Amino acid sequence: KLSAYSFFKNKSELHDLQDKIYEHVKEKGFDIERGVSSDRKHLSTQRFKAVTLQQEIEKLEQEKKEIDSRLHDLKLSLDKAKSVDEIPVKEKGGFIRSKTVEIALEDFESIKVLAKSSETLREENKHLKNEKVKDEYEKDNLYKEQRFLERKVTDLKRENEGLKGENDFLKKTLERVKDLYKEKLPELAGMIGYVKASILDKMNRKFLKRHFAGDDEVSGAQKFLNHKQEHEEQQKRLKQVRRSQQKNRDQGLER
Repeated sequence: KLSAYSFFKNKSELHDLQDKIYEHVKEKGFDIERGVSSDRKHLSTQRFKAVTLQQEIEKLEQEKKEIDSRLHDLKLSLDKAKSVDEIPVKEKGGFIRSKTVEIALEDFESIKVLAKSSETLREENKHLKNEKVKDEYEKDNLYKEQRFLERKVTDLKRENEGLKGENDFLKKTLERVKDLYKEKLPELAGMIGYVKASILDKMNRKFLKRHFAGDDEVSGAQKFLNHKQEHEEQQKRLKQVRRSQQKNRDQGLER
């Protein structure tokens, strides 16, 4: 399976290359959209939620204004309706028959309208007040959620800045490690070649080129052979000295 990470050491290198390609293509006049990282997507989501809540709050405020306007219109309608106490009446009757009142037909119709609409107006007024309370409660909850999301966005921004600084630090550290690795690579390869040669020597195996990867390992193997030869010559000289000393001791005894 072919993967981008087969060619890059880490995500930072891949992202850097993607950024450079994006800038180059934009400079050439191609209008493309650069993808964003998961943490930036998360930040954008929180911002979107905050904006959506603000729109919901504005919608509720508009509904509240409409309810207030309807309540005001109802109050004006009731104020304009002639009060029953203001309607002129004439009393009739006396000691013999029941007392009655006489009012104008127009006033009688007004009383009928008031009687029919009074209960309806009271119910609608009650309904509108309940709806207003409900909207106020919902708006208050939306304000709280909006403030929570705004704090969340601020925290994510701060966290994003911290991650950016940490990423820069790790990137510089990685570059330094790579430089040190390049400097130490020949030395490390030489040590590997030295160890391989010592193992092959103990196994009484011939040193073949296929046993070593590159000139640095071959150089390490040659260093082992040189040390081995020096050690053998040193042991040979030591044996000669011991034989010479033993010979001198033997001659001294003969005398």
